[in-house]
Amino acid sequence: MQSDHDLLSRIIAEDYLSKRRVTKSSNRACGCAQCLFQVSMMHYKPITKASRRDPYRAIVMPQIDCDIDKLCTMIRNWKDTGSPQDREDRQKELYLNKILRAKPSPLTCLEEARELRLMATNLHESLRESLTTLVYFNDVILRELETADKRLEDIGRMFRVTLLPDDILSYIFDLVLEGDEYRDRTALDLASVCRRFRSVALGTSSLWSVIRGASRYSAEMQQKNAIFLNRSRTYPLDIDFEVTSRKYDYVTIDRFMRDLTPHSNRWKSFRISFDGSKNGVNRFFESLKKLGLDNIHTPNLERLSIVINFSLNSWLSDNLLELLRWDAPKLRILELEDFAVDLRNLNSITHISLTIFTIDFPFDWIYGLESLPPLCSLNLGIRCTLSKMTSSTNLTLSSLRHLSLFIRIDSKSSHKNLLSNVHCPNITDLSIHISVVDDASHRNGPPANFIPPCFEYLFGNASKQFSHLSQLRLKTEAARLDDYSVFRQAVIELPLFSFPNLSHLFLEGAMKGLARSSPLPIPKAQQTDGAFPSLKVVEIQSLYSEMLRPWVQDVCDLLSLQSKWENFEKLVIRKAVETDNGTIVNTPTTLCKEELLLWSKEEN
Repeated sequence: MQSDHDLLSRIIAEDYLSKRRVTKSSNRACGCAQCLFQVSMMHYKPITKASRRDPYRAIVMPQIDCDIDKLCTMIRNWKDTGSPQDREDRQKELYLNKILRAKPSPLTCLEEARELRLMATNLHESLRESLTTLVYFNDVILRELETADKRLEDIGRMFRVTLLPDDILSYIFDLVLEGDEYRDRTALDLASVCRRFRSVALGTSSLWSVIRGASRYSAEMQQKNAIFLNRSRTYPLDIDFEVTSRKYDYVTIDRFMRDLTPHSNRWKSFRISFDGSKNGVNRFFESLKKLGLDNIHTPNLERLSIVINFSLNSWLSDNLLELLRWDAPKLRILELEDFAVDLRNLNSITHISLTIFTIDFPFDWIYGLESLPPLCSLNLGIRCTLSKMTSSTNLTLSSLRHLSLFIRIDSKSSHKNLLSNVHCPNITDLSIHISVVDDASHRNGPPANFIPPCFEYLFGNASKQFSHLSQLRLKTEAARLDDYSVFRQAVIELPLFSFPNLSHLFLEGAMKGLARSSPLPIPKAQQTDGAFPSLKVVEIQSLYSEMLRPWVQDVCDLLSLQSKWENFEKLVIRKAVETDNGTIVNTPTTLCKEELLLWSKEEN
């Protein structure tokens, strides 16, 4: 009787000759399925996709170059010695029996356990130490990734900049630095960004036009100014000199002015500020006189600023007007704080800002403003009493269009001679800032009592004085407990009927503490003879602006009665709100006509 392997050999040979297919049923003829699979894989190839997923169910096709004699010989050898899989299984069984027959002693197991425990402890400590290192490296990698992301983002932004032409980039540089307090430092930063930025920055002369000096004029500062003077080429210069030390020698001023004098034809603005003492101011101008620089020619100087940043108990000098006599035919802007210059040769000035702190100021200097025909803007800050101003001469400024007044009022103030004698018939923009300070602790009555006489001096004949006025700004301030009463009184005393051409009204003050139960009257619009102004815009900036609803209601009624309501545009309410970090933010709310009527009729 034939064995299973002989039978399988004959079936495979017949199948090869007849080219029939052999399926898994042939595999059942032999008890060794793995052997058949190995043979099939050696001499047959799959013909379907399913055969690749399940080789045991493969439908195979015999290859043409298959050697049937070799295949039969291989099967007979498997019958005598067994298949390779069977031999491997027998070796595994022998190895397992050998392990089971081994009987290690308990002492050996205990020692091995102790060694394993010690190894586990050491491994645990090593892992703990490695964890700290891994956490550190993880943080480092995260930081590096963040830096890389930021750099990639910066590169992306810079890529857009690289598309700009050099002239456009130069123009952007100039716009960014316009009005920058530290323009000179920013210029150095721009030149350090990259090669292209440096090239464009060096080619933009306006970036290097700020020259700074100080009473301690170091060699480093002198070298920096030399670089800026070279890079600015022929561009106009903005010069700033700060006297911050009481003791300095002539050499400091000499070196600074000697560097700048060859470029005096390029001076556009010159600012001198003093922090220290009166002796420091006198020493500075004495130094200029010794060097012969008190009377130099500055053909293109447009702005001159001289600021005293300390309190003066007495006036600087009787011959103050002789200290600085520069020849500046194009000077347009003059800014002075507790200082005065000779105005006789400065006929081109159009804007003057004068702040007075000391009572010894030569107030007659103000009357010299009449000698300036082109003067159109005056900012006058009176931060002292005017008890020594005895002149009652009228001052007429016909060319003035913009007037800004800061008035400090206390029990010793006497502003009558100044406010009642200044006439500006063609003024169109008026700004009034009143600060009430009563050092006598209300011995002359509440601070609000100072408002009526002040307005009487200022608006005594307002219909003639301010007939062309179109914009009016009124701001009041006082002590915390009296601020609301001062603002209320200022609104009450405001003679709106005296400003027939007024179109824009801005009110700023505090209404805090003024409640409905307050014995003080709620402010209402003052009605006098004359035409009510045709207001277009009213702006109110106050913490409790709703307290002005009755006044706003009266304004609306008066506009309606005089058929001027159709010209009104809006009411803007700006509330000063204090944030968590202590900053004050003004949040504007705009009300149109319909919203304004509803707002003014709401209950306070």
